[in-house]
Amino acid sequence: MFKRLKSAAGRRTRALVGRQAHPVPEPVDDVQLVFDSAFYRETYADIVEAGLEPFNHFRDHGRAEGRQPSALFDPTFYLEQNEDVAAAGIDPLAHFLTSGGAEGRDPIRAGFSSGWYLDRHPDVASAGINPLVHWLTDGVELGYDPCSNFDTSWYLTHNADVAGAGINPLAHYLRHGVGEGRRPNGRGTTLTGSTGNDAEMPTNVSTLLSRRNPDLRVFRTIPGPAVPRINLVTDSIGADSLFGGVATAVIVASAWAEQTGRRLRIVTRHSSPDGAGLDNLFRTIGARPSRQPELAFVPIGPGDYLETGDDDIFLTTSWWTTTSVLRTIPADKVVYILQEDERAFYPTGGDSLAAAAAMNHPGLTVLVNTEGLRQHLMATGIDNLSTTGISFEPSFTPFLRPGRVVGAGGKRNLFFYARPHNPRNLFDVGIAAIDAAIEGGHLPRERWTVHFAGRGVPPIDFCDGSRPVLHDALGWAEYRDLLGRMDLGVSLMASPHPSYPPLDLAASGSVVVTNSWPGKPELIHVSSRLVTAPSTVDGLTEAIAKATVLVESASREPFDPSDAPYFRPWSDNLADVVEHLVRRFGDV
Repeated sequence: MFKRLKSAAGRRTRALVGRQAHPVPEPVDDVQLVFDSAFYRETYADIVEAGLEPFNHFRDHGRAEGRQPSALFDPTFYLEQNEDVAAAGIDPLAHFLTSGGAEGRDPIRAGFSSGWYLDRHPDVASAGINPLVHWLTDGVELGYDPCSNFDTSWYLTHNADVAGAGINPLAHYLRHGVGEGRRPNGRGTTLTGSTGNDAEMPTNVSTLLSRRNPDLRVFRTIPGPAVPRINLVTDSIGADSLFGGVATAVIVASAWAEQTGRRLRIVTRHSSPDGAGLDNLFRTIGARPSRQPELAFVPIGPGDYLETGDDDIFLTTSWWTTTSVLRTIPADKVVYILQEDERAFYPTGGDSLAAAAAMNHPGLTVLVNTEGLRQHLMATGIDNLSTTGISFEPSFTPFLRPGRVVGAGGKRNLFFYARPHNPRNLFDVGIAAIDAAIEGGHLPRERWTVHFAGRGVPPIDFCDGSRPVLHDALGWAEYRDLLGRMDLGVSLMASPHPSYPPLDLAASGSVVVTNSWPGKPELIHVSSRLVTAPSTVDGLTEAIAKATVLVESASREPFDPSDAPYFRPWSDNLADVVEHLVRRFGDV
């Protein structure tokens, strides 16, 4: 952070002006000055996984291994460009700091030109001072440029988040700015002076991977006060996204914060957090924290950094937020709430392997949503959950309607969880089965109204000419009220997790049709009104026909919820998990 880089090296720069350069022992301050801990963690995941202090590792091992200390010095490039140094077997960083920089040799391929800097500032050249050291200690603050095509003052003026965080502007541009579409100057040129984009230049592997999967970019933090805090990291908490897993993560984090007295901070990555959505959630579940959660936005693209201290703990909500956070935060400070077999989000390939690696990380504490999912994951290769994982059952008490009589009105209502752009929700299979049930006379239009809840549903006519009623972007209260009017629900998921909508509906007293899937538990013990069918059009059509008969019989008796864990309060279902976390992090 350049505003804090004043050091003995900077004082030495001013004292030596006018003196002749000569070889000197490598200054320890200068090595620390060039070193960037965040870059080192981001570039070398093994350091983070091993829980090693970055600078100590670089000093004791990484330097000899040829590892790069920061975005501002590349030992491989330096040796390639200086064959005399390579032939002599001299450590490249030592040579650059003690003589190479003063001789006009460049530390990186593009972005800092030693010769150009020395020509522009002859006082530095005459003193024999390393130009990069001078720029880091004095030049940035004076507004000096590191090369002809990077404008220090322009970059800081046009990127207020970088200036506000006190981060070296060139290091930021090389690590993040290139991939985020930022520019090195106001003239429209690249670091090499050409038109186009520096992203098109040859780049290192970590930068290329960052561009290919922005969600995995390093989670940006800066040092802050030591505050006992739980940081919930998720994509978004908009009013229409606080369902299912995100809502569960908020509830878990709130219960944990209430038990320990830690402050809760919700950090989003894709969009600014919406406090109104949180209020709606807490109102619906009937459990409001005693202290309003703090909200922060640390986007995967340009944006703020998060202030963190030694007493911050992180609760991540997906394999990608977990991977991103682990690039900055040690694993023993991270808890991963795992609510799905996240390998199944992708075709077999790199993403599914990366999801498996995050789920199977040996140094994490993992909270698994349902014991059935934990057992399935362990049986299919996520072995570390036997020691790192602890499970809990979700609660659906906000949807409970004991005594409700379905079909009490005139026309019956069928609910379909319609998500055409989420393949795992089997939209095509579901609408085909509903259409077949209509054609078979099980859902006559004068007797049934079909409701679709979900985004992006195209206009549809069923075989009898009827159309579904579309419900798009429902809030918590609207969703709960809608389910309270549904007699029959159809909700499908290609997943070992039972998923939430079938259980929301079951808690409401509705008759429910859902699909079977490898690893998915039987749900008949949850409600006798819950019908499970094969994930085929014929199987689901038959189940819908059976469910319409159940609706008629259920219309003669009030709903009496079972004693299943899903119908118990959140406080009961989370008690063991919260106690485990309290012991794990010493909040006793």
